[in-house]
Amino acid sequence: MPLYNKFDSMREFLEPSASTKIYKENRDCWRRDYGRIVHSHAFRRLQGKTQLFPGLESDFFRNRLTHSIEVAQIGKSIAQILNVKEHFFHLSRNAINPDIVEIAGLAHDLGHPPFGHNGEEALNEWMGTSGGFEGNAQTIRILAKIEKKYKMVDSSSLGIYKGLDRRYGLNLCFRVLASVLKYDKEIPQRIRKVHKGYYKSESTLVRLVKRKLVGSKFGYDFKTIECCIMDIADDIAYAVYDLEDALKCGFISPFDFIDIDDLKAQAIADEMKKRLKYDISINLVKKKAQSLFSWIVDYSLDKKVKYSLKDNISENLLLIKNAHKSFTQIAQDGYFRTDFSSRLIKLLTTGVRVTENERFPILTKVFMEKETRLITELLKCMSYVYLIDSPRMQMTKQRGKDIIDEICEAFDEKDKKGYLLLPEDFRKLYLEIRPSEKKRIICDFIAGMTDRYAMEYYGRLKSENPQSIFKPY
Repeated sequence: MPLYNKFDSMREFLEPSASTKIYKENRDCWRRDYGRIVHSHAFRRLQGKTQLFPGLESDFFRNRLTHSIEVAQIGKSIAQILNVKEHFFHLSRNAINPDIVEIAGLAHDLGHPPFGHNGEEALNEWMGTSGGFEGNAQTIRILAKIEKKYKMVDSSSLGIYKGLDRRYGLNLCFRVLASVLKYDKEIPQRIRKVHKGYYKSESTLVRLVKRKLVGSKFGYDFKTIECCIMDIADDIAYAVYDLEDALKCGFISPFDFIDIDDLKAQAIADEMKKRLKYDISINLVKKKAQSLFSWIVDYSLDKKVKYSLKDNISENLLLIKNAHKSFTQIAQDGYFRTDFSSRLIKLLTTGVRVTENERFPILTKVFMEKETRLITELLKCMSYVYLIDSPRMQMTKQRGKDIIDEICEAFDEKDKKGYLLLPEDFRKLYLEIRPSEKKRIICDFIAGMTDRYAMEYYGRLKSENPQSIFKPY
């Protein structure tokens, strides 16, 4: 059975044929979908959404847009590496399509709300009795409904027909939609904690995609090979580039790789245990961190410092002090950070393997080797403990959640006129759609905000010095 077939390029809405022969010959369906993602409103808004450090702090650090571009590049590289190294794809004579992996990387974070996971938690609490909120589910909804490309011909100007949502979003190919479907579960209508999956509003489309790509009798967890690769690329980008940004801003020093205190090492080990599902010792954490540190030592120009650190760290405190100063300077060196990240990316991308699925090649599993996964989780958990759990970041986290909580509360006024706070297009959509979907429309509006827009909107609601009423929102 081939890795790709005629159903991959099917779309929910049958589009009119391209009007010119030149247009047909120069772009296949994957490049058309690539263009739709890049030119979408949601993709542009990613530049104003937090990755690790708040976007208002500095333009230097990564945001969700630059992160998505990096995930797309890493994912495409992994696909190309597997096409060369894995015998399975030679046998099938049907290599992985790097374009689909690249599109998945660009699209995977479209559903992230303002203030990242903090905003996600706030929206999920507010939507607890209405299907919840989750970033991956919102991504599917954006692609399938919210983005403005196609709608039912006889629907209203907003895409609503007799109260029913008849929008088709970007109307992407089924194989592309499947590449961002990370969790094959419908989210319950009543929940407390964040559930990974897709909303009830997109369940019919998800079933259609699965039926066309793997057949009606399919009974396994559905996750395509492109989605697996994108997921791994996301982990690698998060592990390496969050650490690079942390080095730049001084949250982590290169010296921390050899001098992790027991308290932080235990916190890292505990977090790794939760993610890897097996015991991790403090000694293993320190050993793996020190092995990565050898690259940093090689970068140092001070041979005496190198010698002392490699042979007997504890004997010469003066050299240790000088080393600490040297490493602080190195962390601010852009050439070092680029070299360090490049080495890590190469190490992690070459540690990816596959488990063939001959019956359903589309569901061939892609995974990291055990050692590669261990290093990836170590880097992610170091960032988590040193940055996300730090007092400064926790204060930012709480502020972001409070802002979204307050905005949600404003829409929940007792007289049920909160929807009047919506912009004109969302207000009309709210009024036309059936009652069971009205709260989801408000949620779509809030989730689509950038961090800056959310803060400004909050300021208009709560500040003593609000913006002029003549400035549109």
